[in-house]
Amino acid sequence: MISTALQVFLYALANAVLSELIGYHFVYKRDDYQSIKAGLERTTKRLAAEEANETNRSNQRKRQRRIDELKKQVQVYNGKASGKSMRLSLVTAALQIATFYYMSNYAFPNITVAKLPFTPFGFVQGLSHRGLDSDDYTDCSAAFLFLMASLFIRAFVQRYGNWSIRKASPFAQALEQAKEANL
Repeated sequence: MISTALQVFLYALANAVLSELIGYHFVYKRDDYQSIKAGLERTTKRLAAEEANETNRSNQRKRQRRIDELKKQVQVYNGKASGKSMRLSLVTAALQIATFYYMSNYAFPNITVAKLPFTPFGFVQGLSHRGLDSDDYTDCSAAFLFLMASLFIRAFVQRYGNWSIRKASPFAQALEQAKEANL
């Protein structure tokens, strides 16, 4: 017999894979999304090459104008890609909510699936103890385990699926802005 925690983990795995397959079918493999992705990659390469290119002072204004124009194009491509993947986010959220509701109310009602090594605080306690009748707040419900496992698994599936456009790290953006401010 499979343990309850493993069953919850398998539900989370199936949910993440199913939502990514839906995303691949309806968004990522479409020609319009592929053209946006290719345009973004092409523009990003041109921007990196232009930023790496050192010119004399007379061409500095032209160079800066081209860099600004390329940055605007990158923003436009990112906006188009975000618009395409917004519908996917809504479908994925609906699938997550439906599975979460099913797990907490029908599949594993009032069943402790794990024991936490600490007592959760505040709003986390409401999530981790959802649907349980016991007074021991270190008990973990199936809904909380499903939520945590889904977040973990979905990140890996998205990373290794390699279908979506990679977003720039906010830390890298902040570092770049700090470098520009110091120049």
